Amino acid sequence: STPPFRSPLAATAHWLFDTPPVLWLFGAQLVAAILAIAGVRPLAAWVAVALVVNLLFHLRNQHGLDGSDQMQTIVLASLLILHVAPTETGRFAALCFIGAQSILSYLTAGIAKAISPTLRSGAAVGAILRTSSYGGPVSARVLARRPLLSWLASYGTLVFECALPLLVFVSPGACLVFIGIGVLFHVSIAATMGLNLFFWSFVSTSLSRSHVWI
Repeated sequence: STPPFRSPLAATAHWLFDTPPVLWLFGAQLVAAILAIAGVRPLAAWVAVALVVNLLFHLRNQHGLDGSDQMQTIVLASLLILHVAPTETGRFAALCFIGAQSILSYLTAGIAKAISPTLRSGAAVGAILRTSSYGGPVSARVLARRPLLSWLASYGTLVFECALPLLVFVSPGACLVFIGIGVLFHVSIAATMGLNLFFWSFVSTSLSRSHVWI
């Protein structure tokens, strides 16, 4: 039975966040994304729809969100500001903000891993792949038989997140190296751990990081 609600707003939210209405929201977000990518104007309207659905999803699903959800919100909000105020200054500010948030995300994640004894032991990646939430049975078995691979994966992640973001400030070529390795990094994470949203959220910031050299 439908639970009692103290306000019409709560009743509306309960209806909207249930199925099938919540699927309509995701459908609207998909259509808005396609129209925005296709360049159909007004772009600000489609980005606004995608952002509103994103925020509603956060309200509906307050547990289990991660860095990819936060980065998606940052990217959409910045793009909305960019299209609402389409000046050169606004474009520069929005893209640099996205790029700075991306670099900060990698650095903080790397530092957090660097102080972890489990990661420094080289066993972290293999241990994560054995979990039920982020596990990859095939990859876990491969790393269990080859401890050196687990060590390389753990320290490779550490170097990528702590050091490679600094390549953005070196040169255009170095920035492209970071972006290329980042794409491969997130592809491997999506394939082994099922974290496919990280790929779309963080790879979408690549243009902003390269914007430092535009």
